[in-house]
Amino acid sequence: MYRGALGFCSAKRPATLEPGVYEAFGAYRTCDISDALYGAHTMRGIRAVVPAVSRLVGPAITLSLPGSGFEMIGAAMAQAQPGDVLVITTCGAVDAAYWGGFMTATARGLGIAGLVIDGAVRDLDEIQAAGFPVFSRAVATGMAVNEGAWGQINMPIACGGISVSAGDVVVADEHGVVAIPSAWAERVLVDIGRFVADEGEGGMPTSFDLQKKMLDLGMAAFEAEPA
Repeated sequence: MYRGALGFCSAKRPATLEPGVYEAFGAYRTCDISDALYGAHTMRGIRAVVPAVSRLVGPAITLSLPGSGFEMIGAAMAQAQPGDVLVITTCGAVDAAYWGGFMTATARGLGIAGLVIDGAVRDLDEIQAAGFPVFSRAVATGMAVNEGAWGQINMPIACGGISVSAGDVVVADEHGVVAIPSAWAERVLVDIGRFVADEGEGGMPTSFDLQKKMLDLGMAAFEAEPA
């Protein structure tokens, strides 16, 4: 891990999973993944800005931007490998865009698979023309003012209401975004496969079944707590 000036921190990019893992996740809708996990690891309020360009699967490169440090976005891109997904939080700022046409062209040229940002973007026409998948919380007209190198790369972040770590498997489509911890990826694939198979046989659990299962899990955890 590298620590530079105040507010700057960067960890190494984690190892990538086997390509077959990402291909397997790409066969499923985010709706199916979310349902199989009872809604866990599902982002809230993050949607495709160009619905026609909305399929995305790959490992996460994370970036936290407490200020509008565009140098940090460039530094995160420099760590990324082809097929990686940039996952950015702007720490609640949505009144100005942190991403636009120029960054889209740069990321696409580097082979980055797409962007998920809990923040605002702009230049939707250029994003669409580039065929670059972008998922964001908001769209804004003005660009954020560059405040220098402030932020953290490849550290755990909160994006769309869930925790995302570098290397997590990001799956996004027209329905939304999920991010699966890399250590659980293969087990989750098994669970999703079973869920989809049950759904195909008419065995999909109802909303009541899902709620009861979650309640049972919660009660079991509560009862396991020492008095």
